[in-house]
Amino acid sequence: MSQVPLGSLARVRVGFQFRTEAPYSPTGKYALVQLRDSKGIFSFQSYESHRIDGDDIRKEDLLVRGDVLLRAKGKNHYAVLVDQNVSNTIAGAACLVIRPVEGKIIPGFLTWYLNQPPAQSFLNKISAGTSIPVVNKKALLDLEVPLPSIKVQEAVGELYQLQLLEDALEEKLSKSKKYFLNAKMLQASGAEILTVR
Repeated sequence: MSQVPLGSLARVRVGFQFRTEAPYSPTGKYALVQLRDSKGIFSFQSYESHRIDGDDIRKEDLLVRGDVLLRAKGKNHYAVLVDQNVSNTIAGAACLVIRPVEGKIIPGFLTWYLNQPPAQSFLNKISAGTSIPVVNKKALLDLEVPLPSIKVQEAVGELYQLQLLEDALEEKLSKSKKYFLNAKMLQASGAEILTVR
């Protein structure tokens, strides 16, 4: 199977960088997605976004369906697929936005591969920085990506998204079960039960 450098399969850019602190606003025109330090990897819908204003945000800064977000800063360099239509949404500066070239690689497959041990080992090697490691954008373009047939890529990408959905549902179920059991134990002990909002 051929191995192709990422730079031949996708364009990579840094997420939006604000000159000062991000201008958060409940009624802001744009949604800002920031991938936080996380032990788990979930679907795009699982990540919280914040409303912001921004006069210097350009069309080229906006995310589109099929973009892959890579957490570039920190120790966990996981990738997340934008698998839904989004409008007026940008990624924060801690992300690298990878836009696959149409017809060359399936976004879901690329997301899956970026989260696998060979790619993760490469990302850790090219991370620079003393206290906070940062994935070097230029070095990332040299990542060798296996390229099976489009049919295989599609199958792997779809299976991976289903796996992430299952993981997210299992985590939600686990939290609900824990809350339910704790509420029952508090009730049995006669303690006051507070509703968490």
